[in-house]
Amino acid sequence: MDLKGEPGHFSARILKHPRYVDIAKCTSCGECIKVCPINVSDDYNEDLSERKAIYKQYAQAIPGAFAIAKRGTSPCRAACPAHVSVHYRCRPRRTDLRLFFGH
Repeated sequence: MDLKGEPGHFSARILKHPRYVDIAKCTSCGECIKVCPINVSDDYNEDLSERKAIYKQYAQAIPGAFAIAKRGTSPCRAACPAHVSVHYRCRPRRTDLRLFFGH
């Protein structure tokens, strides 16, 4: 990450992690949660509870699409008897943003 500039006129370099879900197709219906066989610790709740590997980061997240928590091997692939993974090409990527505020 990097932040340059002055108040009201700056640029930020961020690292965007992949969701492993196509946000153009996800309607945020939550049906995927019902069928996901993998439980992981819930980072949002300080690991005090569990959630499914497919999740929405928090209730009011924008965009509202779900994401898959992938740590090493995709949990969906690990649970799949055919070991199929359609998400293998996704990688974190750096993005530059230019932000302007004020007059």
